[in-house]
Amino acid sequence: MPTIWIRPETGKRYILWLEGGRYRRSLVPSNTDKEAKKLLVEIERKMALLKAGLQGVNTSRVGQRKRFDKWGQEYLAGWAKVHTPRTRRLYQDMVKLHLEPFFGKPPLAHIDPLMVQDFQKTFRAKKQAPATVNRSLAMLRLLLRRAKTVGYLHQVPEIRMLKETPIRPRRAYTQEELRKLMGKLKGDLRLIVRLALPLACAGLPSCG
Repeated sequence: MPTIWIRPETGKRYILWLEGGRYRRSLVPSNTDKEAKKLLVEIERKMALLKAGLQGVNTSRVGQRKRFDKWGQEYLAGWAKVHTPRTRRLYQDMVKLHLEPFFGKPPLAHIDPLMVQDFQKTFRAKKQAPATVNRSLAMLRLLLRRAKTVGYLHQVPEIRMLKETPIRPRRAYTQEELRKLMGKLKGDLRLIVRLALPLACAGLPSCG
């Protein structure tokens, strides 16, 4: 069975397992316990496929006909168990609402960079923010990388993220701006704004 091993000299985490009579080793990318457990689950899945006879050319054939929606369901049912409930719900929403409607029917091996670009254009046409599209793209990349781990894919297509516009931080009124604002207000409205300013300026320097 695969096991997590920490190299004493460096503290780096690895997954060790026996495959085909030889010991194999895989470095844990982020060197955390959480990532090590996720990689351990992936390798256990891969070994289960190999034990069932899905190796060599057979694994390639499975990948050619494995549909994206089927793989997404398989991942959510088993592999995502290492995540927290909140993360699992987030993954489920992204797969069910965003990815499956677009990538659901084609086999995994048919997903290419052009299809990914079409997905980006479709979501941008719906006025989706780049950050929202990028979260779905990150989920797509995760699913394809996991599919490669178990032998459903030979290569993960290039997935480029959209450029995100930085969110402009909240800014306090300057004293000059406040004077101009209050000068244009009259009567009760002036009093309401004056009373509301301390709450509106909470956490902002030099406001009010």
